[in-house]
Amino acid sequence: MARTTKRSKKTNGWKIFSFILITVMIIPWIVIAVQLTDDSAYTPEKAALPTSTPKVTMYFSPADLNKVIAGYLSANTKDSSKYQVTAADGYVYFKTNFEFLKQAINVTLTFKPELDEAGNVILHQEGMELGKVKLPVSLVMNAVSKNFDFPEWIHVQGAKKQVYLALDEIESKTFPRLAIDSFAFEAERITITLLLPTN
Repeated sequence: MARTTKRSKKTNGWKIFSFILITVMIIPWIVIAVQLTDDSAYTPEKAALPTSTPKVTMYFSPADLNKVIAGYLSANTKDSSKYQVTAADGYVYFKTNFEFLKQAINVTLTFKPELDEAGNVILHQEGMELGKVKLPVSLVMNAVSKNFDFPEWIHVQGAKKQVYLALDEIESKTFPRLAIDSFAFEAERITITLLLPTN
């Protein structure tokens, strides 16, 4: 019994030391990322569209919407295989992982979506999991921005703890501008109404 207790203490001590070491190594790297990548100063330039703008309403199951998201990221970003973006239960989830000292560190950021007057989407960060290491949310968000190739219309604003999706910056061959009029997350159906101006 005594040997088992000693081994257990040694194992726990090694785990604690590992987490401390990971924290010490990660924090400087993330702080540098914050200084280089924070996009909190970004402000949208376009105003709200008139109420007479044509609209189209689309209905998705959560699984179908996640397929659409994955397909778009795969076609338009270089690093889409390194992370996953999903929508469920009224939230948007960003998941990724990286290896440190041969240990996989899982990162999950949880966001609550909101529309602004211009029909763009603001993702407010509401939760974060980084293995068992606790770090400031703004640091992790900016580290994510630094290490992944997102489309130019996605603005990671670590200082504000949010991500701004500037849909009006998406280039479309059919419509001069895209905007969301409303959305609703239900258990089995997600409803999105798009504004599609013709000029």
